Amino acid sequence: MIIYYDLTTFKDWVGPATGIPRVVEELGKALLSESPQEILPVYYSKTRGAFHHSRDNDDKVNFKISDRLISAGASWNYPESLPVIEALKSAGVVYLHLFHDLIPIKFPYFYETNFNINFAIWLKKTLEVCDVAFCVSSSTANDLNSFMQEKNIVEVPTKVVRLADSTLKNIVPRAPSVPLPPKYFLFVSTLEHRKNHQMIFDAIKLIAELDEVEVRCVLVGRPGWLANNYIEQLTQDRVLSRSILWLNSVSDSELSYVYSNALFTVFPSIYEGW
Repeated sequence: MIIYYDLTTFKDWVGPATGIPRVVEELGKALLSESPQEILPVYYSKTRGAFHHSRDNDDKVNFKISDRLISAGASWNYPESLPVIEALKSAGVVYLHLFHDLIPIKFPYFYETNFNINFAIWLKKTLEVCDVAFCVSSSTANDLNSFMQEKNIVEVPTKVVRLADSTLKNIVPRAPSVPLPPKYFLFVSTLEHRKNHQMIFDAIKLIAELDEVEVRCVLVGRPGWLANNYIEQLTQDRVLSRSILWLNSVSDSELSYVYSNALFTVFPSIYEGW
């Protein structure tokens, strides 16, 4: 039996990995270092319609009965892989998937038009071929079980697993190239509606009306879903552009430094699946 780990989500990522690509990267590192001979990295090729090896060669993967295929990424971005996975399952391959959240279904207005519909279709089909559903939290597991009941999907065994965060303990802090304010609070989050940046923006502008109070914020995060409005505020609003230092992309060492020098952190997210 061979375990194949799906790196598709991470394969074409550019820059320091964040969010789900980061999970795929770190989980892959941990698995591959633990059993390098028994766990092999693969990716799905849209152009060739098959899974291929991502190490040493680019050959098509020759799955065998009882092999395992594990995916921890944003597989909804390549739904073309589902018929391939279904065929593998019929041939005796075991499919395991890590689910992060069901936010597009619970809060469709956080995303672009119709994304929730496509996500729901992907989720239903994935659960129908999934042998074990790993979940990043009990909240996600509860949401997933509710979805299966609502859609009359044969219940898939769920298992909650903690995301690998121990790998960051030995990071050596390094100051970013951009000077930080002497005193600041920290907000680390992708720029998107559900992270609730607007509440922080509004609070900073309200406090700024008190002339004797100066608030400085360091915001770390890449643009995400529907982020244009937040970017415009950060760059064009007179108060926000002066009060918020936006760091679009930082390394682990830089992030550690920014955390260790902050007065405090904020996390006003509306929903995380946690």
